[in-house]
Amino acid sequence: MINLEKFVLCLLYCTGFFFKYAPNVENHSVDEAMVPFFFKYAPNVENHSVDEAMVPYFGRHGCKQFIPGKPIRWGYKLWVGCSISGYINWFEPYQGASTHYSPKYKDVGAGAGVVLTDVDQLVER
Repeated sequence: MINLEKFVLCLLYCTGFFFKYAPNVENHSVDEAMVPFFFKYAPNVENHSVDEAMVPYFGRHGCKQFIPGKPIRWGYKLWVGCSISGYINWFEPYQGASTHYSPKYKDVGAGAGVVLTDVDQLVER
């Protein structure tokens, strides 16, 4: 587990690096800039998993969530697509009903839409 200070420091360095080498990102979203690099070095395996992950955070922020009964109850919730070895291919911050996934999957719901969006990105690769 990584503490918040190290996470923010890594995020700051990654943000500068990816915006320098990925200048075509329109709205300068960190996850949109990082995902192509994740796929570039990802192992090509058959089995993948999509699940939720919590980034622990105990400070004040509007995006922080509380999930009772979990080991990490307070923090940021992410949708994460991983290979069988645990390598992160793709991630998307959980935003409730406004979670960004492909518009063609609006009718199947948020969970299935996120999974199908991850599958689309794997197929494109």
